Amino acid sequence: MFVREVGLNSTMFVTWDGKRMYYPNNVISQKPIHNVRRSPNMSEKIVLNIDCYTPQAKILELRARMRNFLVKESKEFSPDLEIQIQEMDVKLKISMVIEHKGNWQDSGRRWARRTKFNFALKEAVEEIGIKYYALPQRLEISSRDLSDFDSDQADQATLRPSSPLRHYNSDEHSLNRRRTVLRPQD
Repeated sequence: MFVREVGLNSTMFVTWDGKRMYYPNNVISQKPIHNVRRSPNMSEKIVLNIDCYTPQAKILELRARMRNFLVKESKEFSPDLEIQIQEMDVKLKISMVIEHKGNWQDSGRRWARRTKFNFALKEAVEEIGIKYYALPQRLEISSRDLSDFDSDQADQATLRPSSPLRHYNSDEHSLNRRRTVLRPQD
């Protein structure tokens, strides 16, 4: 959002898509306001999940390649880059902080630079062979005939009490896309 006009009782902001929003000044006085126009070079963090068994040599190779990219794109980025491991569990969550040359006042240029960096990162990850596989998800499939379903509700499947899915617990399954409602016993 950008400040468009400051009035006695309210301030008008313009969002990235052209919407005008008015806020009372007593609300704004309680919130931080970032002056991007007068900010120096700005940085952002890029986070990437990789396999926890990735060798250190591959991570160092990724850092070297991304530093090379930043040197080649020195008009857009500062050449400094470090990779930090933020989380080490069933995956390695690594982060890189990149410094843009210039601030983010022109959001179009900022997103173009970020996209260029992300494409270079994707290419380097693929060439080096760094991978990440999501953990396997448990999926239970049971057989049932279509007569168990009532189609009186569009978004919900209503099961008869004799259905094999009668004791299905939707809280146990994160892949559940619709709510299962059981009919009361007759």
